[in-house]
Amino acid sequence: MSQPGTPIQVRAARVSDEAELARLDNAAWSPQSGFPSVIRQAGPVFFFADSPPQAHLIAEIGGTLVGYIRLKPASPLPENAHVLGVFGLAVAPEARRRGVATALLTAAPEARRGVARTVGTCLRSTWRAGSGCNPRWPPGTPMPR
Repeated sequence: MSQPGTPIQVRAARVSDEAELARLDNAAWSPQSGFPSVIRQAGPVFFFADSPPQAHLIAEIGGTLVGYIRLKPASPLPENAHVLGVFGLAVAPEARRRGVATALLTAAPEARRGVARTVGTCLRSTWRAGSGCNPRWPPGTPMPR
């Protein structure tokens, strides 16, 4: 891994990224993630029919793949065709706390321009004041659980 401060590059995933993404997925999931079944299912295949390479953005630091985000339609309803949801986000353990997830979330709407006008990134676990996320509940009231 490169030195802290090395810029994070975000790009579209390619078929040739599959093995490296599978390794990243295996490294990113742990029993502390709360999903031990995911660890048992992890294998060498990363892309599937409903999650092809074009549904993913990749983050690299110094040419090393360090994260990905998976974007898919948030709903099958035609009225929501303009909305994409985040259906996967992982950062390599050694690259955490360096802005990788932020770079991926920031790049998502621009990368999918023409496909979607909205990317649902307002997650309770990642929302913070000033993030640009606009939750649909009044300020000062508890967020729904």
